[in-house]
Amino acid sequence: MFPLRPDSPRVSPPRGAAAKTSGQHASSQLDGKIFGANGRVYDANTPLHDVPGTLPRPGTKAPHGLEKYYGREGKMVFVNGAQNLPEDHRANVQALADRTGSEVVGIYNAADSLAGDRGQVVNGKLAHAGSPATHTLAQAIYAELKAGRGPHLVAHGQGATITANALKAVRQQWIREGKSPAEAEEALSRIKVETYGSTAKRFPDGPKYLHYVNLQDFIATDMGDPHHLFRQAGRGARLNAFNSGWPLISHGFADPYLKERAPFDPAYNTPLE
Repeated sequence: MFPLRPDSPRVSPPRGAAAKTSGQHASSQLDGKIFGANGRVYDANTPLHDVPGTLPRPGTKAPHGLEKYYGREGKMVFVNGAQNLPEDHRANVQALADRTGSEVVGIYNAADSLAGDRGQVVNGKLAHAGSPATHTLAQAIYAELKAGRGPHLVAHGQGATITANALKAVRQQWIREGKSPAEAEEALSRIKVETYGSTAKRFPDGPKYLHYVNLQDFIATDMGDPHHLFRQAGRGARLNAFNSGWPLISHGFADPYLKERAPFDPAYNTPLE
């Protein structure tokens, strides 16, 4: 078990240009860290099972018609998209908890481009799985599977690229340890993955995938081309494509994407048309 190591208390941010510089610096220091309940930040090596997650705000009610599933989907792990400050990440974690009734742990992605998220495993170790957030998520997935638990991952925008790369890293690690590709795929089958406005187009087979894509979201649809949203969505993946808002302003996680979310199991098990 790894010890919990909360970061130092937050301070009020400065204003103006200094605020931007300070925010970027704080973001880089938190890159790949794990965000738990009550603003606590944990070291990247902390097992997800040991991190108390964010819960719905008191008095939050289930979305109409979804009361049956509210709070019954288990613990979730959220990875944010590009150019999110820590406070943006925390707000999205809270929005996900409020929407689902679930406990949510965040893995913070401070990257402002995709360059660092395309890294692959080097020297056969998960410790080199690309960006800090990719590394943290790969380690977390691997540890959860080893413990017999199937993590439930939720990713927005660039966070989906991080998730795809982390899953590939874990698959490669299983194979290095002597599993066949089929056995590695079977191990990954315990994982649930939800993506929203994904910047990744290729996902490894094994996990159960639900991909949400707003056709007005140019970030997710390759500049407006809705015909080839994914080149490899993952075997058995379900795609929920919808139209909401206006181009260039339709990529937000809490709005519009989260408003389209359905409980995972019934959405995944709905027969494809």
